[in-house]
Amino acid sequence: MAELAPLLGKAAARELLTAATGAAVRDGRALAEAPGLAGRVTCAQLDRWCDPAAHVAAAPALVDRSLEPRASRRSAAPHAPAPRSHLCEPAERSDGDICG
Repeated sequence: MAELAPLLGKAAARELLTAATGAAVRDGRALAEAPGLAGRVTCAQLDRWCDPAAHVAAAPALVDRSLEPRASRRSAAPHAPAPRSHLCEPAERSDGDICG
């Protein structure tokens, strides 16, 4: 959502991703092929946006932030989103997790 929010607005990006992930799970297709995302994003973009390595780099700062006294945390960077991967493979899991 963070990558789409500047383009669509936060609420619209959230709505688009909610609908697209639901359609991908329901129809057993890849997220990049879901209505609303097909033609807007590529599998390569989704994989890059959800690459866990991109989020791991924030780990040291997040650990340091969690160890700081509460008062000094207010100016720290926000928490990084949870990484997701395998967005270009059709959903086959029964638990509804399209990202593996």
